[in-house]
Amino acid sequence: MPLQQWGNCADKEAKMKFFLTIFLLLITLPGKGWTQEIPKVLNTDFRKAQKSRLVFSPFIGPYIGDTVSTSYIVGSQLAYNWSRHFATAVDFGFSPLEFDPQSVYGATVTNKKLYHLNGALMGVVPAAVKVSHHKVLEMDLYGLLGGGWLKINRSNRANGFAGIGALMYLKPPWFAFRAEARTYVYKLPIARGGMSVDAAILVGPTFLIAPAVF
Repeated sequence: MPLQQWGNCADKEAKMKFFLTIFLLLITLPGKGWTQEIPKVLNTDFRKAQKSRLVFSPFIGPYIGDTVSTSYIVGSQLAYNWSRHFATAVDFGFSPLEFDPQSVYGATVTNKKLYHLNGALMGVVPAAVKVSHHKVLEMDLYGLLGGGWLKINRSNRANGFAGIGALMYLKPPWFAFRAEARTYVYKLPIARGGMSVDAAILVGPTFLIAPAVF
C-alpha cells in the first residue's frame, strides 16, 4: 500500500479509532422507543416483530481505505426479513474517490467515481439496551456477509464484504434508525495487483414497510 496514498500507519489507526468511536456512540444513543417493561424487551420470546417484512434504509457515512483516503459513501438498502432471525438484503452505494495523484494508483485514475452494488445474508438477534433506571431502548443487533459488483476507475470488479450493525426502534412503529460498520475487500485494478481493504460506517433512517409489532 503506497505511503503517498494513505499516510503513515499512525494516521490510519487514528482515523479508524475515531470512526469506530462514533459508531459505538450511535448504537448506544437513547431513543423514543423506550418501554417501562424491562423483562419484556430483554426476553426475546416476548418480541413480536413481524416474521416477514420489507425494510428500506437510505444511508450516508465516512468511507476510508487503500484506494481512497477519507471520503464518504451515500446509498440505500432494501432488506427482506423472512424470519425473526434472518434476512436478505441488496444495496447500492456511491463514493467520490480521493487519492494521491502522484501515487502508483493515482496515476491510473481517469474516473473519480466509485459504485457499489451488493447482496448480503443477515443474521438478526433481538436485543435491548438499558439507558436509565427504568428505560430500555429496543433494537435488533445483526451481522451481515455478502458480495457483489464494484465499479472503480472504469473497471468492473468483484468484491466481498462483512459488517455488524444495530437497528434501533423509535416512534412511530414503522420508523427506526440504523448504524452499521462494514469492511470491503477487492482486488485493485492496477498493474501491481494486490487486495484493497476499505471500511465504511453507515447511518440513516429506516422505514419498516410492514411495521414491527412489539
